[in-house]
Amino acid sequence: MKLQTRLTITVTLIIAFIAVAIGGFAILRSESVELNRIDSVLVDYTTQLSTTEDDPLMLSQFLVDDSPFPVTMTYLTPDGEVIEISDSTNGLQDPPTATQLTESVKEPISLDAPNPVRMSAAPLGDDDYLLVSTSLEPVISNRADQIKLLSLFTLGMMLLGFLVTFVFFRQDSQLANLVTALEQRQKHMQEFLGDASHELRTPLTVIKGYVELLSSNKVSDAEQLERYYSRMGTEIDRMETLIRDLLLIAELSEDSSRTQEEFDLSSALQHQITDLEQLEPLRSVTQSLEGDISIMCSPDLMVRLLSNVFSNIRRHTPSDAPVNISLKKVRADAVLTIEDGGPGLPNDAYSAGIQFFQRFDQSRSRESGGSGLGMSIMRGIADSVDGTINLQPSALGGLAVQMTFPINPSK
Repeated sequence: MKLQTRLTITVTLIIAFIAVAIGGFAILRSESVELNRIDSVLVDYTTQLSTTEDDPLMLSQFLVDDSPFPVTMTYLTPDGEVIEISDSTNGLQDPPTATQLTESVKEPISLDAPNPVRMSAAPLGDDDYLLVSTSLEPVISNRADQIKLLSLFTLGMMLLGFLVTFVFFRQDSQLANLVTALEQRQKHMQEFLGDASHELRTPLTVIKGYVELLSSNKVSDAEQLERYYSRMGTEIDRMETLIRDLLLIAELSEDSSRTQEEFDLSSALQHQITDLEQLEPLRSVTQSLEGDISIMCSPDLMVRLLSNVFSNIRRHTPSDAPVNISLKKVRADAVLTIEDGGPGLPNDAYSAGIQFFQRFDQSRSRESGGSGLGMSIMRGIADSVDGTINLQPSALGGLAVQMTFPINPSK
């Protein structure tokens, strides 16, 4: 059982225990107050009957009529015979025992059978008594009603406690997930900044070395000078590419708004496929494209995304590796899947997915002339149109890139 489930059950049970304890105390307190009110009247009546100088039987009739609740006056003869003085359904049906009689003279007592009653006895002398009694049915009925209300209240509090606890833990879990995601993003950003500073430092170091060498006037050979200048130009171009990609990632990560317009995804994808077939005629390209699929996006960014995907195929897969491309409508989305027969990615890349400021292979970009930030750029572009991009192992043996974009509602 999960910790969240155990804590939810524990909190619910604690709430139920507190509700039952408070409600039970309130019921007992209410019943005690009612019995005290009854006892007060019974004691008052037996005191008047025991101390009156008038006829107690006549007084008993007056007290019955004046009582705030139904009472029964019963005369108990020395022989134990019960004579009901007042006509009532609340009276005694059996005479009390000697012990009960003695106790009821001191204070009111409860008799359980056959009908619950509260009774107090007034001694009249010569072993005869006037018994004043009243039914406890109203008290018992009120207790039953209060228990029912307490049960409903307890169930309601348990349900409320469960819902509040569930919502609290759910929000807490969502907050924990958000914190984890932010920490992971911060980690990737720190790694990225370290990589970026290293990548920028490398061409700067090369350029600085050649500048110092050229400024020393120790190189006079024209061919060697041309080679040095060419090397510096290459490093400058690499710096420009890296800086341009860094700025684009920063722009995408800040969710800066760009003008979006209708973009014919089917047509743009066909252009990319045509370019791939022309540049690499040995490659087997299989395509299954639905026509007339348009999305709302920034055209230059979407073209950049498609170019990145096909550029990665040309750079990182053999020129004769097969490629399978499909574009179709799935409900309100356009689903684009591009598979290749290249070497693919490290296994952990498929489960982790694409994160901003993350590079799957830190050496591959340098060897191929790129910045190594293409995947991050692709993720940012997909996010900018509320799309998704997933990496999966391909049936062809390499990488499968699956992208989903909302279709233009007007289509």
